[in-house]
Amino acid sequence: MKELRQLSPDNAKVVFWHNQSQLDTDPFHNDPAEAAALNQSLVRCFSEFVDAPNFFKGKTVFIKPNLNFLTSHINPYSMTDPRMLCALSSLLDSYEPKKIIIGEKPGNRTSSQSYDLVKQNFTFPTSIEFLELDNVERVSAKTKTGQITNELLLPKKYLEADVIIDLPKMKTHTLTTVSLGIKNLFGLLTDDEKIRHHNENIAQKLTDLLSVRQPDFVIIDGLYGMEGQGPLFGTPINSNIIVMSNNCVAGDAAAANFMGFEPRRIAHINLCDQNNLGPINAPTFHINQDNSEKQKIVFKEGNAFNNPIKNISIHFGKNVSIGDLNALSHTLERIDAEKMTVPDFSIYVGEFNNIQPGKADILFGNSCINSVSPETQSAKIDGSPPRAFVLYDYLQRLGK
Repeated sequence: MKELRQLSPDNAKVVFWHNQSQLDTDPFHNDPAEAAALNQSLVRCFSEFVDAPNFFKGKTVFIKPNLNFLTSHINPYSMTDPRMLCALSSLLDSYEPKKIIIGEKPGNRTSSQSYDLVKQNFTFPTSIEFLELDNVERVSAKTKTGQITNELLLPKKYLEADVIIDLPKMKTHTLTTVSLGIKNLFGLLTDDEKIRHHNENIAQKLTDLLSVRQPDFVIIDGLYGMEGQGPLFGTPINSNIIVMSNNCVAGDAAAANFMGFEPRRIAHINLCDQNNLGPINAPTFHINQDNSEKQKIVFKEGNAFNNPIKNISIHFGKNVSIGDLNALSHTLERIDAEKMTVPDFSIYVGEFNNIQPGKADILFGNSCINSVSPETQSAKIDGSPPRAFVLYDYLQRLGK
């Protein structure tokens, strides 16, 4: 495998594109005028960094979007806006690259569902390869930070691409506070790796992942941001902005600050900065906006302790794992979003002493299961943390 290209954080900068007109609230609204406007926005942003026609010509470009939806409940504001993905793909195609690859693997589902959804509504250049990262060839790549691992199995086509463009959504996340460019790269990992590290050590894992290879560009889609119960069940916010950087840490820090969060309190952004993967305070330029300070938008933070289901009682024990809590939150928010009817019952999460849960109760996560007598007849959702929607599937079967 060829030597991986590494970018220097010393030349990092960030560009904010403030849209002058509001796009349609439906991200699947296919309007030629909107497409043309997005095209020009991207052309202008790229011009701050490279001579794009010459930079991309003859190169293999890998785009990593955030396409993540549930078959039964599609929240378009949780995904990279398909208008942005289509506009970027078409623009890059006009620069005559050797190849354009769009690669994604959302959660523990298949990327084909997301691809089908966007292709039903938008026409992409025929030269583009939609790559499902579920079963692609992977190669071992050494990390440069070694926070919790010295090597990772990553898609070969990602590592061998001449140019990588990270295309995340601007949104909040109940585990990582924000989900931007760095967190979006988590989708490159295998399902087992993702589940195992959706926990207290996720900042270390993200730092190791980013250290393998920096994307050449991060383009953060804030056309409509998503606040609150991210990464899947938040609500749209009219942010109307695009953030581009030639350094993932710099771009994420600037975007987090725009969202009302102090970058240094975002564990993975701060840790990446400490490991010299990029600066938190890179030079920032605003296009179409003079008084940028007044244009900050405060995003509502997600709350993993939130329980929107009135007839489900949550009992918290000691040493509650944030990973268990995050997985549980996903299920509760999905039940609420889909208006699913569930019976009255209690869920136990964390470590307990001297409790006797009943048959109708649920023990969530290995730390809870291991702290309760093995003779209990309560339902057990195992894992450390459990897969996000195993509990949902159990409750769905229970209701049939």
